Amino acid sequence: MAKAAPQLDIAALMQDVQRAMDDSAAVWQRYTCRLLTPMYGGGVEPGVVDRLMPIRATAIRGQLRAWWRLLNRRRTEYCREGKPDSALLFAAEREIWGGLGDEKTLAVSKVVVKVTILSSPVLEAGARHKRKANGKVGVQWLDWASPYAMFPAQGEVNNGQSKKPPARFAREGLRWEIHLGFRELTADSAQFKSVEEAFRWWATFGGVGARTRRGLGAFEVTSSANGEFAYVSSAEVGRFGLQLLLQPAVDSALAAWQSAVCALRSFRQQPGVARDKSAGGDPGRSRWPEADAIRRTVCSPSRRHPPRHAAGAVFPRAAFGLPIVFHFKDDDDPQDTQLVPVVDGQRRDRMASPLIVRPYRAASGKWHPALLCLPSDHVWTMAVELVNSGRAMNPHLPKQFARGVWWPQVSDPGWSVQAAVDPSLPPHRTDALTAFQSRFSPAAPKSPGSGASGSPPERAEERWPKARITVNTHNGTVTAVGPHHREAYALQEMGEDMHKKLSPLARSKIARGFFQAAAIVKGKELLRIEEDQ
Repeated sequence: MAKAAPQLDIAALMQDVQRAMDDSAAVWQRYTCRLLTPMYGGGVEPGVVDRLMPIRATAIRGQLRAWWRLLNRRRTEYCREGKPDSALLFAAEREIWGGLGDEKTLAVSKVVVKVTILSSPVLEAGARHKRKANGKVGVQWLDWASPYAMFPAQGEVNNGQSKKPPARFAREGLRWEIHLGFRELTADSAQFKSVEEAFRWWATFGGVGARTRRGLGAFEVTSSANGEFAYVSSAEVGRFGLQLLLQPAVDSALAAWQSAVCALRSFRQQPGVARDKSAGGDPGRSRWPEADAIRRTVCSPSRRHPPRHAAGAVFPRAAFGLPIVFHFKDDDDPQDTQLVPVVDGQRRDRMASPLIVRPYRAASGKWHPALLCLPSDHVWTMAVELVNSGRAMNPHLPKQFARGVWWPQVSDPGWSVQAAVDPSLPPHRTDALTAFQSRFSPAAPKSPGSGASGSPPERAEERWPKARITVNTHNGTVTAVGPHHREAYALQEMGEDMHKKLSPLARSKIARGFFQAAAIVKGKELLRIEEDQ
């Protein structure tokens, strides 16, 4: 008689594997963290906070990996013929963070993440379903909540009745420890430093849980085994070719977050800016062209709201992230539709927003409402597709709109958000992203390539006679600090090329700290360095 095979204890096996991985980490770093803004989801079930394990190590590792990918996308060693090479970047990423494969290609992560929860989460819904005077149930948001950022958690109300209660958030104050372990990496290695850099960026601009690009789940590092934690500075953001815009500081992180989110909500929805003002309590008609573009596409009669927007079939708000669901209230308007991204001819589920709104810690200890602008090249190279949402049966759908059609090229002088939506904007804000940057911070630069009439004159070249020249050896960026502590940059591969052309004496001085020379700059761009002959 065949002997029964012993039963495998999967849980015990996984614990043994985790213990072995933990033991193999030679260097550990500890960070104590505190939640600053409400956290949405983060558990195994989407949109649900796990009371026992609200912060998950696997999710943190995924966040760190994503930030590492963003920060290293343009490093010279991951480029081929001067252009980023995704295969080289992916290979370097696997070498640090691991990846699936067979016996020969399986890569084990060199980074171990452990989490210790220090306090129990306080769970509270940000909205309530409340019965109104007419007997129907409506959504009522609490004072601390931000409906624009939290709308997926509002629950479900159909035909005036509550069908699904609002989701609960983990409130501010939740505390936990992150233990970051490094296997086969020494503290002075480039890989080790690149992981540390990814952690700093995640802690400064990322978060835990879902909807972190709308500022949910933001946290601070209250203590570190290595001393005072160094958040990413504005100068560092510029050196990586990104842009950080700040509003005046306020007293709390929660207030800074609410202010930043309110700025985005106002730009997209506020009466007098994004929609007409209404005499009654209902919202006025949108000034954005998408609703009329949909009416024209599906040939809707729309007696109360006939299409009138002169911009035609364009969808400027696609630049803020997709999908977008459009809901019409009137019976003769289109049924629900959804705008989705199309990349390389393939329909995709989503396109993450290139904007992060959140609180940003100032050196004074106060908090700024902040906008971090991530790379947006992918926005202008994608197509979009209008499809029926849910059980909707609009005619003439699906329909695709090619790149350069759903929103014309930003250099086209005939198109601008200023003309299409908000006359109060400067005329050179030609697309939705730079228009919002202008409203968030009036000093934001104009759209790349926008040479339309009404644009401010090009900045003239300047010569800084005794600029302080430094080099970021990790990513190759060269920085020049000139009069009044102004800074200009040659980013990454351009910086590396500039560094190579310097004399051996200049390079040796930079290796010891800095080198002083004349810098030719244009705005924040470092054009060249002139050494004394």
